[in-house]
Amino acid sequence: MKLQMHEHNLRIRIEESELTRLLAGEAVDNRTVLGPDIQLQQTIRLDEIDTPSLQGSASLWTLSLPAAMVREYAQRLPTKAGLQFELGMPDGPNLGLRFDVDVRDSVRQRLGSKPKPSP
Repeated sequence: MKLQMHEHNLRIRIEESELTRLLAGEAVDNRTVLGPDIQLQQTIRLDEIDTPSLQGSASLWTLSLPAAMVREYAQRLPTKAGLQFELGMPDGPNLGLRFDVDVRDSVRQRLGSKPKPSP
């Protein structure tokens, strides 16, 4: 899982193997240790919901994504177009959220494994 944060935007990009785990009902975690007292952890999971939900604190949070939307998105891979959402924030501007699968990894996994046609 790769995270990009800038101002009020968050982009989460995962690999095909992580998508497979999500679609199988597993959560995907990302953990970064910046020192003995500083750890950051993010978890993504799919739920039967209509809109994304973000809970936790700055150092430990969970993002729940709509399972049906992610399943439909997975059928379109490989594609550069990810899922985009606006999450309302009670005390400030909305958070722009983009979720996608690394298109290079997707091409390798989905197209690279197909046999090449004979000449």
